[in-house]
Amino acid sequence: MARGGATTKVKVIRREEQKVPIHEVTLKELRTRLKRYERKYGFTSAEFYEKFKRGEIEDTKDTVDWYIEYRVYLRAKGERGRILKAAVEATRGFYLPIMVASLEKDRQGRQREPDTFLVTEEDLKRLQETCVEKIRQAAQSDALKPIRRWCASSVSSLDFSNNPHLKEWVIM
Repeated sequence: MARGGATTKVKVIRREEQKVPIHEVTLKELRTRLKRYERKYGFTSAEFYEKFKRGEIEDTKDTVDWYIEYRVYLRAKGERGRILKAAVEATRGFYLPIMVASLEKDRQGRQREPDTFLVTEEDLKRLQETCVEKIRQAAQSDALKPIRRWCASSVSSLDFSNNPHLKEWVIM
């Protein structure tokens, strides 16, 4: 590697990464490419990513391409989470946000087909927190009294029943 080694490598990777606009490549396409690398090298993209960052893997065209594609994949997943969270925060209601969060928490489905889900596990937690806050605000305004039973089932479907504020409101 040329003088400047790691700094030059980082600059090249960032420049190449920016050439891949998220909207031009689907997560499914990226996942397919990443799976090819995983089969070829025998470990997951996440494992590779950490090893590559630590300098444990040689810099070849293949490994740099894999690194770039995995970073684009992570960026795309994060972008989807930010968009969904912003939409949930912007809406006045909470039925649709609760439904989305409920669908997103399907753990078995996440393991089988990770790309069918809109958000990462971390983003899902934030989404659930946002839903809890929306329900809390609505409960404090007494706007939900007429539909308390429905709210109780919605809360339990999201495993939010551990939240003492919501539990207290539903029991009232």
